[in-house]
Amino acid sequence: MSYRKPLIGFSLFALVSVLVTWVVWSTLQRTIPGDTDNYSATFSDAYGLHPGDDVRMAGVRVGRVQTVALDKDHNARVTFKVQRNQAVFTNTRAMIRYQNLIGQRYVALALGKGEANRLPDNGAIPLRAADGAFQTEPSFDVSALLGGFEPLFSALKPDQINSLSNTLILALQGDNVSLSTFISQAAAVAGEFQQRDQILGDVITNLSSVVNGLAARGGELDTLVTRTTDLVTGLHDQGQLLLHSTEQVASAAGSVASMLGQVQSQLRDAQNSSTAAFNLLIANGPRLDQAALDLPMLLLGLSHLTENGAYANAYACELDISLYGALLPRGVLPNIMNLLIGDHHSEVCR
Repeated sequence: MSYRKPLIGFSLFALVSVLVTWVVWSTLQRTIPGDTDNYSATFSDAYGLHPGDDVRMAGVRVGRVQTVALDKDHNARVTFKVQRNQAVFTNTRAMIRYQNLIGQRYVALALGKGEANRLPDNGAIPLRAADGAFQTEPSFDVSALLGGFEPLFSALKPDQINSLSNTLILALQGDNVSLSTFISQAAAVAGEFQQRDQILGDVITNLSSVVNGLAARGGELDTLVTRTTDLVTGLHDQGQLLLHSTEQVASAAGSVASMLGQVQSQLRDAQNSSTAAFNLLIANGPRLDQAALDLPMLLLGLSHLTENGAYANAYACELDISLYGALLPRGVLPNIMNLLIGDHHSEVCR
């Protein structure tokens, strides 16, 4: 019995398995291309951040988190790698941000105010800067905010939960809907007065810890408001540029309309001429078809006429005249000639 074929098959299977495993491992590792530098940052809270999460600058992935551990002061010390061509400075601020709706986080690096030197390899971003201001922003558990409304959601129907969730989203986005409106709407959908009172009491109790947390993060909210102001200012400036571009497009459209009006009459004449030419071709279609059949015979006769060189040599063996059926049908004249003089031809014609 030969073991050669099974051995070759098993070797190929093992090779493919190793390659697939290496591809999956490389994908999960999400390595950083090029040379990298190591840094660390201290956060008061790194909830939800894990090794392998992204490190981004202006939303672009430039590194990955290496470790998340507790230091001697019971703060979270995060080490991460950043591409060497992306500079990190001594005033760079590190912030833990939400990456998606499933709760995954990433570390965002942003340049601080004032002049600063480049942070060397293995450098650290402290919890507070020299002036006492926070240089890092910790993670925030949004699930605590949503969990505060759990007693309310448990007493409602699915369509009522969808309506209240939409109102809550608008309230958090500040779209002319306040949190008090949400609570009033929640109380209105309760079945009984006692149930309303119990629901509101549970919601207020659960949200008290969330409000305390938001109060402690006043500095971060101030940063959010400042950045929102910058965003609105930038949108206003872009709006002015868009208005100017719209005016230019409107002017160009007016010029094109005027040009089309000038050439419209010429285009109409050209269209009429083309239509008349096509109609003439269609009307004379049968005659053109007959001419296409007769032309090869005419050219063949001319070739026989001039085949002897510089002089023409022609023999009239048979004569058939027909003006496209208008005077004589085809074949009528030869039949008449045969009846009159008989079917006699010279030797050349025979």
